Amino acid sequence: MRAVVLLRVGLALSIALAFMWLGATTYRLSLEDYHPRPGTWLFRTGLSALVRNAPVELALGSPDYFGSVGDGAKLPQSEVSMMVAPTDREAAQLAWQAHLHDAGFAPAVPQPDALAPGETAYVGPKGQAAILGSWREPGGELLLMLRHYD
Repeated sequence: MRAVVLLRVGLALSIALAFMWLGATTYRLSLEDYHPRPGTWLFRTGLSALVRNAPVELALGSPDYFGSVGDGAKLPQSEVSMMVAPTDREAAQLAWQAHLHDAGFAPAVPQPDALAPGETAYVGPKGQAAILGSWREPGGELLLMLRHYD
């Protein structure tokens, strides 16, 4: 008798969790573009691991995160950008390059023509693309950006 009750409760909880997951996934897909905050559900499920785990310790302030589910010809993407002090510029660039290398990414050869100045394209082990961008700001800071097309 007790086992039947536990089985029914477990089944009801499983169904409720499945509907919650379905609702949350539908909500995330309804957001074409989003700016998740670290630690939120949307941050953990809406951004690729490559972007979520990017080293942001040298950021001046909080890094900016962006995600998109894609639309038509626009590919789904995850992105992080941050400002870095002039004294940390080289260390931050090397940390992000090492992060890409550790994830199995290598610079694309040849580099695509569509890149903006300051951007470098990378190709992952499964053919996925990433772009690492760096631009000097007027105050000497460096703006770093990592975009991953999932």
